[in-house]
Amino acid sequence: MAFNYLPSEEAKLVVWTGEFLANIQANPTSYGLVAQDATDYATTRTRFVDAYNKVQNPITKTPPNITAKNTAKKTLINATRMLVDVIQAWPQMTNEKRRELKITERDKKPVPTPVPGTPFVKVASINGRKVTLSLQQSKTSKGKPKGVSGANVFVFYGEQPPATANGWKFETGTGRSKVTLNLTDVEAACTVWITAFWFNGRKEAGQAADPISVNLAAMSALPQGMKIKKAA
Repeated sequence: MAFNYLPSEEAKLVVWTGEFLANIQANPTSYGLVAQDATDYATTRTRFVDAYNKVQNPITKTPPNITAKNTAKKTLINATRMLVDVIQAWPQMTNEKRRELKITERDKKPVPTPVPGTPFVKVASINGRKVTLSLQQSKTSKGKPKGVSGANVFVFYGEQPPATANGWKFETGTGRSKVTLNLTDVEAACTVWITAFWFNGRKEAGQAADPISVNLAAMSALPQGMKIKKAA
């Protein structure tokens, strides 16, 4: 709970607490309080105001009176905070009523993040076995949709993509709209199918993208006994 609704200057605190008291005295139940709350608060505030007024006079501005004023001020602030906590927790409290009391307003109920849609997976480039993907909102709209935290990418080595989710292998997760895969699980020339789905901040996943295929050449191996020489 933020307490910045309370003025730091004592003169302004006198005015603020006076307005606060007038509101809760007029209709305490409209703020989730009872009449006794307002009565007790009035007593606490009066004690502080009397002590505050006493130290405004140079003649009565003595160390004992200053100490008494400070103690009364602390008690008033604590009493105010306790009442405001009760008011804020009242189920029927509204921001309109908070504005009447000049206390901290509550944010509106956040709109839940929707479950992501389906990404469009596009091959951006191929360099040997390194395949760079562009994960897009659609064929013509790049980047991640609003509310999406990232994507999980899956692959399958074979002539046709799996009919069910069970055949896919998780390849990587990414928070970016571009990701590079190093597809080295199969050394022979092969077809690799790729799909992905978005997820939001609550880890809720959307539908998987239509699979796309990439044909990869065989991975070249060094002749037996041959070594790579370091550059001079």
